[in-house]
Amino acid sequence: MERYIVALILCTFLIACQDEISLDLPIPEEAIVVEGSIENDSIAVVVLTRNAPYFSEFNFNDLDEYFVKDADVRVTDGTDTVQLSELTVPSSAGFEFTVYADLQFEMIGEFGKTYWLLVESDGTSLRAKTTIPHVQSIDSLFYRPVNENNDTLVMLRAQMADPDTLGNYYRSFTKVNSDLFWPPLNSIGDDLFINGVAFEFPIFRGQPRSDELDPNTYGFFTRGDTVVVKFCAIDAVHYDFWATMEQQLGQEGSPFASPTEILGNIEGGLGIWGGYGATYETVYIEE
Repeated sequence: MERYIVALILCTFLIACQDEISLDLPIPEEAIVVEGSIENDSIAVVVLTRNAPYFSEFNFNDLDEYFVKDADVRVTDGTDTVQLSELTVPSSAGFEFTVYADLQFEMIGEFGKTYWLLVESDGTSLRAKTTIPHVQSIDSLFYRPVNENNDTLVMLRAQMADPDTLGNYYRSFTKVNSDLFWPPLNSIGDDLFINGVAFEFPIFRGQPRSDELDPNTYGFFTRGDTVVVKFCAIDAVHYDFWATMEQQLGQEGSPFASPTEILGNIEGGLGIWGGYGATYETVYIEE
């Protein structure tokens, strides 16, 4: 008798699983999404796009239509103000980026300074501020074989001393040979557990998120590579943005993941305007 009861319960469960579930998801309010930055000894660069409902139809060929064009984009340090120029940059994927940048090099980022971003587009006003923190340079870079059975791949490591004031935040990028700078999948860190001490940490090879991830080689470098490490100090708000963004990107494709609120600092919109206090170190990995 117990077997029949169990079978009946299973049948009821399977039938229930076939019921269609209809979710009436709210349409998000239209907003401009900002990804902008300014770095020491460099210029401000800003990308503006429009948001879209998560489950809306998306055509990759129409990607350039999401970029905001003809916007008035300015950066000020409280004394001087520069207007960023709009330019179109072709991508290898076949579409064109719209980017705003200080092409006249009128305002070069400086350590310790605060910068405001001001955007006007189709009656929408956006505002944000950021600082360029002072950065603690890496003391040394070195590499080790991944394991004794592989003489081609190496792991890169660094040593540095964290300042003795709690609240330092970091982000890293790597450039291999003639490639561009890319962040690793987890590019950020803080000094919550290493405040004021010298420590050793891994430098993972960055790559575009569109590239297929190979778990056997991810993060490693190859003998013969020339690697430039871009190690940056960022402020707390900038750190929170990338912490929540990378958490969300890491959950893509999981049916059990909870939505992550992406934290930003854009008044009137979404996204981030962040300062980078950057230092660059180069290492050649011998063959």
